Amino acid sequence: MNQGMLTVNPPLAASAGKQESQSDVGRLQQEFALHLNYQNILLEEQLAAIRQQYPLLVECDMRRRGQ
Repeated sequence: MNQGMLTVNPPLAASAGKQESQSDVGRLQQEFALHLNYQNILLEEQLAAIRQQYPLLVECDMRRRGQ
């Protein structure tokens, strides 16, 4: 279920003296000056899990997007 998980290690110089409590998404946002909406990421992960459990919902979703 964690097939799409991305793990990025920060450069050593940037992390020297910093506490390692930051998430992977937080590191990406900081390193690449990105803004990722955590709620959208969580929603997409939840939808992917639901689609995997109920494959027929994928067909309904694709039809809806095509309208």
